Amino acid sequence: MLLKSGSSVVTLLNAVTVVGDDMRIDVRIPTTGLHEFTTQHVAAMAQHISERISQDKKPAATYSKVLEQIDVERAYLAELYVKLLETYQRATDVTPKTRTSPKDKAQMDMLAMMPDKMLREFTRLQLGEAVDDFILPDERESLIARYVRNGAAL
Repeated sequence: MLLKSGSSVVTLLNAVTVVGDDMRIDVRIPTTGLHEFTTQHVAAMAQHISERISQDKKPAATYSKVLEQIDVERAYLAELYVKLLETYQRATDVTPKTRTSPKDKAQMDMLAMMPDKMLREFTRLQLGEAVDDFILPDERESLIARYVRNGAAL
């Protein structure tokens, strides 16, 4: 299947290899017009660029700017592949997931920051004596989840 950009899904996914705990992405850059560009040229280029940047000689600013942009784009590309993978995992996961609203997330975050004693007393207003069934701090997350699940309004 072709995407709007003209790339195929298979081509984009075949560029991914998994080595241990790392996912590696192969990016093909045609060297046509670069006249016999080899691995040795890359090593020489790295040394030259490092020297120019450290000595602040022309075109150090251009080298720095381009390298920083490459680094940002590489991180962005990695994030996009992770998002694609996570979306695939959610789409193919057979166990139903409960959705958490932004309100619920905010409540859970607020409750998570409370000290144990304050959390116990605050949740007692909604849950009553059931709060005593939870042993804090070990069952802190369970207490917060139950409070939010009961739909308590803050």
